[in-house]
Amino acid sequence: MRKRFEQQMTLGRLPIGETPIPTKKRSGALPGLCAALKEIFTTPKWNERVFEILEAKITKGKKLTGRLLQLNLLMLK
Repeated sequence: MRKRFEQQMTLGRLPIGETPIPTKKRSGALPGLCAALKEIFTTPKWNERVFEILEAKITKGKKLTGRLLQLNLLMLK
């Protein structure tokens, strides 16, 4: 992936960790999915692991040149 997601606060915005997940008007899997995405977004350990999995899937079978090579070298440090 070109650039990993960087968590950055913006003035006047509610942090995702403090965003309420409405459950009264929604049913089914949506509230659980929103809660899971919120947890992944706010927990650095899970955030890092998800991006590692995505990078492994995206770069699988591709020749490591240019940015892919730089990305793998950075991950080895």
